[in-house]
Amino acid sequence: MPEVILPVLDEAGAIPEVLGRLPAGYEAIVVDNGSSDGSAEIAAGLGARVVSEPRRGFGAACHAGLEAATGEFVCMMDCDGSLDPGELPRLLALLEQGEADLALGAGGPCGAPGRPMPGSRTSASRPCCAEGRASRFTTWGRCGPHAASSCWASG
Repeated sequence: MPEVILPVLDEAGAIPEVLGRLPAGYEAIVVDNGSSDGSAEIAAGLGARVVSEPRRGFGAACHAGLEAATGEFVCMMDCDGSLDPGELPRLLALLEQGEADLALGAGGPCGAPGRPMPGSRTSASRPCCAEGRASRFTTWGRCGPHAASSCWASG
């Protein structure tokens, strides 16, 4: 079962919609990064596995989620409602078909499936594959300042 790491910091208003739109068969790992609005409780009440990460920052929350993940495929995306979880199967399919070891999606309208976003470089995958797991990757979707969702194989 693919796991989806969802870092949160005071995202109580978005969590129900994001979790409700996760594709069937995807397990949510919500990493609470010190929320004061009940985000962790809401996520747990909706069936998500909740991990607490007291060190502030998106990177710390993502790392805690990776530490908690046990599945063969791990996805990560923002939990602010700005992304469509329904797109995750498109990213995951690239891995399952052996077309990539790391697949990135981002926010802004340009690019096409399987084609790098303008200005992207192979080195951009380094933070997501610190253990060298990703030798091939692809990005698509919408241009933005940073990759907002990704999936990769953990093997």
